[in-house]
Amino acid sequence: MHIDGEFEGEVNSKSIVKIGKAGLLKSNLKAQKLIVTGRFIGTADCDQIELVSGGEAEGKLISSGLVIDSNSSFQGESLRRSKGDSPKVLDFSSETSAANSSGVSKEPIMEDKKAKGNKP
Repeated sequence: MHIDGEFEGEVNSKSIVKIGKAGLLKSNLKAQKLIVTGRFIGTADCDQIELVSGGEAEGKLISSGLVIDSNSSFQGESLRRSKGDSPKVLDFSSETSAANSSGVSKEPIMEDKKAKGNKP
C-alpha cells in the first residue's frame, strides 16, 4: 500500500505500507513493514519501521526493528517487540493494552527529552 495523500483510519496489512513525501497517515496501523517519507501520526505495530530522510512520526511505534535516518523526526514512545513475534491485533480502545500484549517490552527504547521538561 502506498499513500501519497491524506488518510485517516485503521490500516491492517500483511505487507509493506509506504507513506510518500506528500503523504499523511493518521492511523492505528498493523503491518509487516512501515516506511515513512511523509508523515505518520498514531500507533504502528510492525516487524520493521523505517523513518526515511525527511519522514516524520508522532505517537507509539512498536517493532522489532526501528531505523531513523538523519533529517527524520520522531516524537513519542517506541516499544521493542521480541524478534520472531508477529504483530498482534491491538485493542486501541485502551492505552495500556498494546504495552500489555504478549512479547512487547514495557521499557521505552527512546524517550523525548523535551516531553520530560529536560533541556538538551
